Amino acid sequence: MSDVAVATGLAEQAVTALRAQVRGELIKPGDSQYDQARKVHNAMIDIRPALIAQCRDVADVIHAVNFGREHNLDIAIRSGGHHGAGLSLVEIGGLTLGGGTGYITRT
Repeated sequence: MSDVAVATGLAEQAVTALRAQVRGELIKPGDSQYDQARKVHNAMIDIRPALIAQCRDVADVIHAVNFGREHNLDIAIRSGGHHGAGLSLVEIGGLTLGGGTGYITRT
C-alpha cells in the first residue's frame, strides 16, 4: 500500500487516474521531487501533503479540485509559498495545488 493510500484512504487507481488526466506533475510521497515540491520559504515548516498537483493549465486545476472534492480531501492553493505559517500547504491527507516552476496558463 502506498503512502498516499495510507494517508488518505485513496485507492492507488484513483491517484493513477488523476495522473492520467493532468498535464502537469502529480507528486506524492516517495517521488524523487516530493521534498523539493513541498518546500516553502519558511524552512521551519515541515508539512507533508498526500499529493501535490503542479498544474500547468486551467484544465489541470479543474481536474485536481474535482478530485479533491470527490475524495473529500483538504485542498490548499500554493502561489509563492511565502506565508510564514505555511498555509500554502495542507497536511497529510490533503492535496496542494501549485508549487510548479511556471505559471498556470489559460488554454
